[in-house]
Amino acid sequence: MKKTFTFLIAWLCVYSLVMTTHAQNLYAYQAYNNNLIIFDNGNFVTAETLPVLKKFIGFDYVAYISNNNLLKMYWRKQTNEINEAAFITRSEGKRGLFAYQMDKQLKVVYNGKDITLTTFCNNWNASDSLVLFYDDVRNMHFVFYNGDVFALDDVLQGKTGLFNGSNCSIGGNILCYVNSFNKLRAQYNGVFYNLSDYNRFLAFEAGNNICVYLNENSNAWTAFCNGYTNVLDQFEPQSYQLGNGMVAYVDNLQNFKVFYNDTIIRLLPVQPAGYQVTDSLISFSDNVNNWYVFYNGRMQKLENYIPTQIKMSNATLCYIDNVGALRVFIRGKSQVITTEQVRQFEVTNNVVSYTLGNSDVRIYWDGNKY
Repeated sequence: MKKTFTFLIAWLCVYSLVMTTHAQNLYAYQAYNNNLIIFDNGNFVTAETLPVLKKFIGFDYVAYISNNNLLKMYWRKQTNEINEAAFITRSEGKRGLFAYQMDKQLKVVYNGKDITLTTFCNNWNASDSLVLFYDDVRNMHFVFYNGDVFALDDVLQGKTGLFNGSNCSIGGNILCYVNSFNKLRAQYNGVFYNLSDYNRFLAFEAGNNICVYLNENSNAWTAFCNGYTNVLDQFEPQSYQLGNGMVAYVDNLQNFKVFYNDTIIRLLPVQPAGYQVTDSLISFSDNVNNWYVFYNGRMQKLENYIPTQIKMSNATLCYIDNVGALRVFIRGKSQVITTEQVRQFEVTNNVVSYTLGNSDVRIYWDGNKY
């Protein structure tokens, strides 16, 4: 049974990675003629011919408020009207979903569908895959994930318990919270897990496919990752940052380590001069300005200096090198995109956009330039 469950978890993670990677090839920008242009897997689509008021780019959608104040969404090569934007009081465009509020009504657009979560809501929060909310009609906390709504058990400190900043952490696809039975719980892939007993010294944080927590009663800094718990250290780290299924940290002896794929890997024997974790990437440097990247279990030196402009998203890292060339590191390989002077650049999902001159927008994706 354990082997079957392990295989199922692994299959779900691989399936999720394949599906997400396939979807992460969208970008949208306002062209020089004010058209809203959407780049979709190598194709360009003109979505609007007038300036839009706002836009949100997700893994598999582009949501925007049109010039005539309509909320619209481009999804699977089609654009649909969602609602009147004039009545929207709050909106959160996340990578896996778009959540918004109209007066007291809370709604989410997921897989192209406009779903009403509750007709009376004052407190809610959204992440890449989750919407946590308190339903004032049913007087309960709920979480929306993957098209389903899950009721949470009774919550510590009652009605506002998960929105006071101390009883809850909402990650990309994991929700950690403290219930009224003094248990730290996690909701992950539609399953609830008991992680730890609660005390006033308990510290925890949720990420994507991972959360970490420290219970000073047991002196164990622990990771809950892909459905399993792993004790990382008996001491609280000096610092840490969460990524997608991994955590980079400086331990109490100043070693720089990463927990990845159920393994602790030492990246540096000393504290790094600086580090940044974004999605599946760790960018870090040592005290003599060597600059490295960690991706897919492998540490790789990129330069013997630290670039001044570095941007990362998903599995793509982009930077301006010391001779002014725009370079990209994606899925373990580094190459030059252009040696022309770049005015600005962005990395969105796995798409690199860059501007030459004042308004010449170019796209780099999947090894090709557009």
